Amino acid sequence: MSQHEPTAQEHATHEHGAHHAHIDTGTEHGNVQHEAHGNKNAAILIAGLAACLALSETAGKSAQTEAVTLTITESDTWNFYQAKAIRGTVLETGRSLLAFQSGPGKQELDEKWAATIDRYKSDPQTGEGRDQLKAKAEHLAHEVHEKMEAYHRFELSSAAFQISIVLASSAIVTGVGILTYLAIAGGAIGATLGILGGVIMFGG
Repeated sequence: MSQHEPTAQEHATHEHGAHHAHIDTGTEHGNVQHEAHGNKNAAILIAGLAACLALSETAGKSAQTEAVTLTITESDTWNFYQAKAIRGTVLETGRSLLAFQSGPGKQELDEKWAATIDRYKSDPQTGEGRDQLKAKAEHLAHEVHEKMEAYHRFELSSAAFQISIVLASSAIVTGVGILTYLAIAGGAIGATLGILGGVIMFGG
């Protein structure tokens, strides 16, 4: 029996099919490379977001700790102020009663108490007069407010970074490219809030 020789049409059809198979293989290979490249970029993005999240949370805790410390100092200052006010009131009462008494040393004692009352009201040298203590306490209250403002900014910044990490991770799993762009946008928002927190905390 003689072998069947392929006709020119069959040969052309075979070559055409092989050419298409080669193109399909190349396209698939290109898609795999593109997907791998996209996943690599998303992984780098996640690493950067995680680093920013760590910095934001650390700064937030620092701001919160400083706010608590300043609040305690402010409370102590107001207590000292109240103690000075009470002592001054007691001495003023004593001076009023002294006016009804007589005897040696009355004038000297009155002058001594008057000087002490004045020192309780204002003592720039030691900074422990009521006027100085009040100014110090009000300044501390302002600092507490600033630290808490910074803390809230860092908290919002951390939340934005966390959401961005979730979006970037979802982009790797689903292959939806828009999620990567949303993650980048969220990271930009988180960075902006973190910078604002830093300006409030260190620039105030």
